[in-house]
Order: sequence, then C-alpha cells, then structure tokens
Amino acid sequence: MHTNNHIFPVLTVLFLLTGVQATAQEEGGDTTRVSLGDMKIIIIDGDDRQDSSFVNFEDMVDEDYDGGNDELTHWGGVDLGVNFLMNANNDMNFEGEDVWLDLNHARSLNWSINAFEKKIKIIGNYAGIVTGLGVGWSSYTFRDSVRLQASTVVDGQTVEGISAAYDSSVSYTKNKLRVTQLKIPVLLEFNTSKDADRSFHLSGGVVGNWNFSNVYKRKYEVDGDAHKDRTKGNYHVRDLSADAMVRVGYGNLTLFAQYGLLSLFEENKGPEVYPLTMGVAISNW
Repeated sequence: MHTNNHIFPVLTVLFLLTGVQATAQEEGGDTTRVSLGDMKIIIIDGDDRQDSSFVNFEDMVDEDYDGGNDELTHWGGVDLGVNFLMNANNDMNFEGEDVWLDLNHARSLNWSINAFEKKIKIIGNYAGIVTGLGVGWSSYTFRDSVRLQASTVVDGQTVEGISAAYDSSVSYTKNKLRVTQLKIPVLLEFNTSKDADRSFHLSGGVVGNWNFSNVYKRKYEVDGDAHKDRTKGNYHVRDLSADAMVRVGYGNLTLFAQYGLLSLFEENKGPEVYPLTMGVAISNW
C-alpha cells in the first residue's frame, strides 16, 4: 500500500452568509436593541443587572420551530451521480496489471435514497449539524472485455484477491461491479435564509458506509450466443468505508462531491483505488 504517495484532496469550504444587515436603536434605561436579519439582540446595561451587561438572544430559533426537524435540511431526498476511480497518485490513469480498472463513466452511476435526516441546530436554521440514513448503489462498469476474479490459483495455491482476466472473444453489453451500502452522514450545514425556496446552502463533513453487498453482473455474447450472469459474493470490497463530502446548492437543488478516505478494496486484497463521485441531489422531497 503506497500511502506515502497518496495525498487526499483537501476540501476547502468558504461559508459566505450574505444579505445580513445590522441596525441598532438606543432606548431608555441604557437598553440597546440590535437587529441582525431575523435575530434580535437586547443589551441591557444598568442597575437592574447589577451594573453588568446582559445579552438576551431573541428569535435565535425560528418562531415556527416545533422542537423537531424542518425543511432547511438538505440530506433527505435522492442523490444521482457518476462514479470515478482514482489511483494512489490521485489520477485516473491506470497502467500495467491495473489497467482493467479503466471505467466506462457513462455507465458507472451512483444513486442513493436518503430516507431519514435529523438536524441539530446551532444557530436556528442558519447553522447546524445534519445526520441521517440512506441506502446507496454504486456501479463500476469496466471499459475493456475483462472478467473479474475474486481469487486466482498460483503454483497450486488459491490466492484471495480481486483481479481481472482479459478475453477479447467476448462482446459485453454489461460488465459491472455493483456495491450496495448503508450511509450515515455527519455534516456541518449553513443556510442563508429561513425560506427554503430562497436559501443558499453549503455543507461538508464525512459519510460513513457499510458496504453490505457486492454483485458482479455481466451480459455478453460468445459465438453469437447470448449469456447473462449475476454473481453475488465477496469481491473484497471493504466492509466499512468513509467518504469526505461537500454539498452546495440553492433551494431544493444541490450539487455534491464525495471522495473515499479509504481504498475501495480490502488491504492486500486488491489495487489501491479511491472512489470519487460527483452529481446532483433533489432534497426535501
């Protein structure tokens, strides 16, 4: 494992909260009221507070907040994306015995149903921590005519580890590895408005995955005869993984990118490759 040559991409997020205007009004009894968008701050300075300043944050939580979740969360919904594989040098150029990892990106798709979400508010609906639950399906469709192998025989001994064998006599119409996963996010999210239809939102964090199913699917022809295979088994995809994720959007439309923090395959059971997914999400369904 060439960890010294691998540098994880740095996800830099600049949170810009715009359209906020502050106004102050002096009142009797050394009381000052400050309006900051939908947030009001009352500063009282005088004998009633034992000559100390007292700050009262009014409306920090929305007036319609009922103690539960609300619309200003952008995890729940459907994610649709395209999968890529990155090598240990952070590029998509595979050489030598790993060249079989070249993908047909038009057919290497990712989609997720994020059925549950929960927001822990920090500053009303403007900032909070989002978590939830989702189920995702990631397909990796291979460009070349290769057949995946979960193990090989070397000198009469079975060696566990994913590899591929080439067969130019086979014409594939489908040749992909599909991974099904349970997803749990922990994201720090910012919104610029309480109005879900006019809110610019930005979030970043980590998504933990349980990759509980690997299926290898093939459709192909040999000498004019059609064949169809579906093999469910252990292709040495890592059981537990984590992705760095960033999501940005306006209203219910969100763009997202996620990058694997761990190699797709188990250590010493396959090439060192890191999944990258970019796509669009329809939130708050």
